[in-house]
Amino acid sequence: MLKIGFGYTRLCNFKCEFCYSKSVRGSWTKQDAVRVIADAVEHHGSVEVNWGTGENILAPEFVEVLREVHRLGVPQDLTTNGSIILRRQALQYLDELDVSIDYPDPERHNKARGHLKAFEWATQAAKYAARELGIQVTVTMVGMRGNLNYETGYKMVELARGLDAVALRLNMYFFTRPDRFVPSPAQVGDFLKGLRDAGAGIYGTSDPAVAKFLGVESAGYLGSVRLLPEKRVSPSTYLTSDEWAAPVQLPDFYNNFLKTDVYKRFEEIYKETFPRRSADRVAVLGYDPYYVDGEVESVKLKRASGRSFIHLGYLPTTIFSV
Repeated sequence: MLKIGFGYTRLCNFKCEFCYSKSVRGSWTKQDAVRVIADAVEHHGSVEVNWGTGENILAPEFVEVLREVHRLGVPQDLTTNGSIILRRQALQYLDELDVSIDYPDPERHNKARGHLKAFEWATQAAKYAARELGIQVTVTMVGMRGNLNYETGYKMVELARGLDAVALRLNMYFFTRPDRFVPSPAQVGDFLKGLRDAGAGIYGTSDPAVAKFLGVESAGYLGSVRLLPEKRVSPSTYLTSDEWAAPVQLPDFYNNFLKTDVYKRFEEIYKETFPRRSADRVAVLGYDPYYVDGEVESVKLKRASGRSFIHLGYLPTTIFSV
């Protein structure tokens, strides 16, 4: 299975206070995007695509891209801030929908996302996809200093259930330097305790640092790849500098990427730190500010099963049952 995290565009209609790519621009064209996925199908057979990075639904011809990829028989997941509700016809081509909600209440979420309709659109999109179309919905959140606490963990599980979502996905805040959004280890642990007490379980994680708090093994990244809006390929959405991203080469861009110095260096760093630290944070800073050296209090969550997720296995992400 080849999992492609596809950043079709960096266009966005929100002004998230924690955005890591405000100064980066770029978009694919319909023809090139479909061509690269068709190439992956030809060379790898089994392919899944998660659309993310920017708010892809804003890009010209994106609905047509979804339709063409659907015709290829490729399962598709879209991560959205909720704007998908403005173009509902796009939902018919999706197998999964990941809706970004960082706080369980409108006021704090709208402030974090810089848009007065952020919470309204997100909740509408989740409910419509799950209830009207039967699409598997996941609530996805960025884990930061402001929202990683016991109360938010508990309430996010309740929110996801109320939206008929099947899971909660956590992406730890990624940074290019230490700043006010980086959570402390204690906050990570408290958040996980809130999830546990709300009855959440764990499907899996590919974030070694989160895995340490949960007392489980981290798995993932091999067999997944990110295509950036600038038509480059990278091991992770957050690794966008030239030392981590290489130009897409056809045919068989994935195997071409595996041969690059970019990938070899990433693999070396990942193996050196796995499972002790999160590779992308170490790669940028040389350390992981929310990693705790030595023993930590493990937060035991029940193991969840019975569902598959296109996003499970990307670095770094954790998916919880609700």
